Amino acid sequence: MLSFMGAFLYFAYGSNMLTERLTASNRCPSAKPVGTAYARGRKLDFTKQSKDLSGKATLAEAENSHQYGVLFEIDKSELPCLDREEGYGNGYERDDTFMVVRPDGERVASVTYIASSPKAGLIPYDWYLALIVAGANQHGLPAEQIKSLQSTAFECVDKNARAITGRRNAMDALAEAGFDSIAGILNQDRL
Repeated sequence: MLSFMGAFLYFAYGSNMLTERLTASNRCPSAKPVGTAYARGRKLDFTKQSKDLSGKATLAEAENSHQYGVLFEIDKSELPCLDREEGYGNGYERDDTFMVVRPDGERVASVTYIASSPKAGLIPYDWYLALIVAGANQHGLPAEQIKSLQSTAFECVDKNARAITGRRNAMDALAEAGFDSIAGILNQDRL
């Protein structure tokens, strides 16, 4: 894993791409975006089953594909907080040497999280998908990736208290980042 003076690189490809979500006080306030990157031979899937009964993002192997995300530099002291928020050991495994490619072609090692037991047939909540789309927009990920995300099926009805809390936290992060409408983020205003 590449590290800088007491920091590590983290490859975010899901809801943590939105800087305001990742830098929340209960996550990684030291996180600083250092650019975009992509994972070769991977695609985004919503096959990690969450305690809120929805599908969360993971990277699945996919030949001839690549998944864009955002690289953040994070203080090493915040790794336990990131582990907790990412569900390390509870559905996600941490890869400390996950290779990604920067726009200039440089390959770098990063930390990322991959679902340990993917489950087909799950879909994300609208608020969770909105966090991902907002983060992709915020960091200028390719338009085709954003359109693909916006075409993802989602649910609007939270199934339990954990999901209700998740929606509240998502709305706070989205508002802090200057996004005011889940429908607008998901491009549903034009339907």
